[in-house]
Amino acid sequence: VRIRATDGSHNSTLHSISEHLRQQKGVKKVAINQQTSSLVVTFDENQVSLSQILAVLEEFGIGQQNSSDSANHTDPFA
Repeated sequence: VRIRATDGSHNSTLHSISEHLRQQKGVKKVAINQQTSSLVVTFDENQVSLSQILAVLEEFGIGQQNSSDSANHTDPFA
């Protein structure tokens, strides 16, 4: 799963999210790229599902960006 902040000021939030994700069973690796303000989560689908990973992200107010959100810039993460 790749998460990209639409605003570079959210790098500290990416660190908080990555620490939380690293504690989840089945998460193998969490990598942060400061230059692109993105986070890549590698996980074992036999231990944790994509929907479970997305649920963890929703705890931080992060959801999938759809076309209307991108036009309004309502979600700082895409």
